[in-house]
Amino acid sequence: MPNWLLSMYKFVGGSMPKARTTDIETSHEAAELAKPNAEQDRALALRSLGEKPMTDYELSLHTGRYERSIGKRRTDLYQAGYVTFLTDENGNKVKRPTATGAKAIVWTLTTLGRIEAGLE
Repeated sequence: MPNWLLSMYKFVGGSMPKARTTDIETSHEAAELAKPNAEQDRALALRSLGEKPMTDYELSLHTGRYERSIGKRRTDLYQAGYVTFLTDENGNKVKRPTATGAKAIVWTLTTLGRIEAGLE
């Protein structure tokens, strides 16, 4: 595991996919299936957002991962301080339309995220 990925994993607190106790059985099964790929998918999301800011939908298209799956890993990065929402010159969150026409937040790396990705 690269040093930056190891430090990210430790910073996130070793967060692994999990289901709430109130979730249905299939949610618990999905969480177990996601565990082996969680670290790699966090790294993939970090590297991809280092290339350009993206919505979760765009991140899914870019990485070939399901939107909900890669979105969860992007959420891990957000909670760890590596990712934040992109803002315009007025401080408003930048949003772009998805395939359904719904608006989605555009995500970008923080300075800490850029350092961890080896971009600074």
